[in-house]
Amino acid sequence: MGITTGQFMKQTMKAHKITQQELANKLGLGRSTVGMYVSDNAIPSEDTWDKIIEALGINKAEATKVYSDYCLALRCEKRTAAKVAVKEEYGSTIAELLDKADRLTNEGLKKLLDRAEELLNHPLYNEEYREYLANTWKDREA
Repeated sequence: MGITTGQFMKQTMKAHKITQQELANKLGLGRSTVGMYVSDNAIPSEDTWDKIIEALGINKAEATKVYSDYCLALRCEKRTAAKVAVKEEYGSTIAELLDKADRLTNEGLKKLLDRAEELLNHPLYNEEYREYLANTWKDREA
């Protein structure tokens, strides 16, 4: 992973001799919020990032690239971690299905989600319905 948004902010603030409190005042945010951005405990929204760029008076193209690259890297990292967790919990078949779903167009993904919702509402695939049937049979046997 390249430079984080927090590292970029820290370097830029140091170069411009701006404290977290001064930046927070310029942005209309709390110092603790800016501190969370600088320490990478939070990522500013795109709108806030644009305000940070403006407040620091820095090159927008460079700062936007840092933000985009960092957010993309985080998404990839989270996606990979999620796939590993799914594979451990549900097995490789589900993980393979998720990989395939990842490659769907928006329209294809919408169709898939609609179908999944349809199946989840179908009595044969609905856990509550299966429990109801099991309890009904238990009552009849008693």
